[in-house]
Amino acid sequence: MKENRFVFDAGAIALYFGGDEEIRPYFVKALAERGVGYVCEINLAEFYYKTAEKLGLEVAETRHLMIRNSKLEVIAPNEETTRIASRLKLKYKNQLSLADCYALATAKVLKATLITTDSIINGVKEAPTLYFEAR
Repeated sequence: MKENRFVFDAGAIALYFGGDEEIRPYFVKALAERGVGYVCEINLAEFYYKTAEKLGLEVAETRHLMIRNSKLEVIAPNEETTRIASRLKLKYKNQLSLADCYALATAKVLKATLITTDSIINGVKEAPTLYFEAR
């Protein structure tokens, strides 16, 4: 694992926008330096729809564009992450969503720490994780 490289899942991004002070330092670092923070395209889609569901499309679009225009790098699925995510889904089929598996796969490929609000992801130990409780 490379130090100070973070992949953020949808829940982590939601916590950041919700003003969580514990998760904030990870985003501050990632937003200050390119090559430090990442989000998988699938997790960004999950964040968008969950935000739209709770706060409306306008808020979802605004926050989506804020992420896209920040120094966070949005990572599109490729052959390697798709294979890893698929194998993780097979292994944890009733525990993890496909989006969760892509977040883990992205962290594995990038040798980064996955920042998550999902206790199940934290518990499977497939990649280094930092767990933050969603409030």
